[in-house]
Amino acid sequence: TAYDLLLDISSHVPGKDKITLDIEHLTIDDQKIDISGSTKSSEEIDLLISEIRKVECFKNNVTRGPTDTLPNGVKRFKLTITAQCMGGGS
Repeated sequence: TAYDLLLDISSHVPGKDKITLDIEHLTIDDQKIDISGSTKSSEEIDLLISEIRKVECFKNNVTRGPTDTLPNGVKRFKLTITAQCMGGGS
């Protein structure tokens, strides 16, 4: 279910000692998950992606969109995850 996928993502987000993460938008439908938010650095985005890929459903299916740098240096990102265990047709 969408709730289970959210729990999987949540359990794989690096701790506050490793990443400063602000999730601005999260959408789950039957085909994909879109996450947008911000971190302090591009390295933190890479860390987030590598941790999310540890979820069996998501391992090869995390796509990183363009990253914007805000005036205060914060990096805004967008990730799209297509989960092979989602949907009815796979």
